[in-house]
Amino acid sequence: MKEKMKVSEFAELIGVCPETLRNWDRCGKLKAYRTITNHRYYTKEHYAIVCSWRLTNNKEHYLS
Repeated sequence: MKEKMKVSEFAELIGVCPETLRNWDRCGKLKAYRTITNHRYYTKEHYAIVCSWRLTNNKEHYLS
């Protein structure tokens, strides 16, 4: 797993579409980090959060 992943890369990794990640970022559900040029990126930290949602079987996290 890369240190920094683009929206499309992270979306594929966790099985959602990129627009879902953008929505989650906008509403504060899963805030992306930003580059100096304001592009979103995700890290292993974000992956751990998503994994914890899956472990708790909390399906509401996957609703946009």
